Amino acid sequence: LPWPTANGRVIDHYGTKKHPDFPNLTIKNDGVDIRCQKSTLARAVFKGVVVSIMSLPSGKVVMIRHGDYITVYKNLSDLYIAEGDNVETKQEIGMVYTNTTTKETMIHFELWYTKGSAPTPKNPAIWIYKLK
Repeated sequence: LPWPTANGRVIDHYGTKKHPDFPNLTIKNDGVDIRCQKSTLARAVFKGVVVSIMSLPSGKVVMIRHGDYITVYKNLSDLYIAEGDNVETKQEIGMVYTNTTTKETMIHFELWYTKGSAPTPKNPAIWIYKLK
């Protein structure tokens, strides 16, 4: 699958790891964090249907269903899609939000398998072309 942005660098990988400041704590990342240039556009990694759009203090979250899978795009600003829209692979869905304080532009991307009793996060690096 293509990247959820045309450019960027992975700054935090999928999985559980020790907290950088508190060695007795662990943190879990159900996706990947990709640092981008300002004004980077987020794009769908595969054709599907927009099933949810939510607003958080850190930006908007878009969820797209692809059969038994859902992709999650977190930390977006201007959106170009609406709930119920069909999207195509690499279709632009919105702009990656730039934090006004830190000036950091970063998208959080997740991939979930939803068939069965409980949704399960999947490592995007296995699915996304050269994401490692």
